[in-house]
Amino acid sequence: MILLVIIDVLVTILTMRGGGPITGRVSDWVWEMLLHVHHRRSNHRLLSTSGWLILVGIALSWILLTWAGWTLFFSAFETAVIHGESKLPANAWERVYFAGYTLFTLGMGDYQPQGSFWQVVTAIASANGFFLVSITITYLLPVVSAATQKRQLATYISSLGGTPDEILIRAWNGQDFGQLDQHLIALTPMLSGMGSVHLAYPVLHYFHSLDRSRSFPLSLVALDEALTLLQYGAPASHQPDRAALEPARRAIAAFLQTLL
Repeated sequence: MILLVIIDVLVTILTMRGGGPITGRVSDWVWEMLLHVHHRRSNHRLLSTSGWLILVGIALSWILLTWAGWTLFFSAFETAVIHGESKLPANAWERVYFAGYTLFTLGMGDYQPQGSFWQVVTAIASANGFFLVSITITYLLPVVSAATQKRQLATYISSLGGTPDEILIRAWNGQDFGQLDQHLIALTPMLSGMGSVHLAYPVLHYFHSLDRSRSFPLSLVALDEALTLLQYGAPASHQPDRAALEPARRAIAAFLQTLL
């Protein structure tokens, strides 16, 4: 159980393959539960909390499974953990307390390991707890930051227009599409970066917004359709520079690949 959590943490945080075996299942379970509630009784406000609930669920699953694993380990032998004063073996709940105290604090409280082997095991458990807490924080903070950047990018795109035709109408100055190509040049690296971030943190796909202007999927669809209209529906003489148009379309296509 302990090794499974360590593998899941390393796969989720240090690779670009998305979530590990635990993270993927927790994300799917929480999302399916929220969708089930939403289908029975439409509640977009509940869906807007999905990203944060999944993040909390991932962190709790790592902590609780590690805690349970070390509790079982310290319960393997009756004399593994004893009371500091009476020297009597700890009962089941006291071993739960000892494992949690060892993982998440700097001391051992009223209970202590019996013998050199269990003292070494306790030191390993303490190191495991420090590693888990540190790397969990290291994972959560960039995800929150990326979710904020995702909403900012959605707001930028929606400021160009909420629908494909609105984007084109706003950009049209009577002769051509004005400075739209400059916006596409600015958006291309942002879209590429957002695709890379979603590969590293797939949980970002579960973040939703109640506000249309901050909804990244809706803004991205509107932009993609607007570029499709430009490329296939507008005369070549009126189209933005292809050096701006085509990279933007490829950046959008690359982002959509993260959904597969």
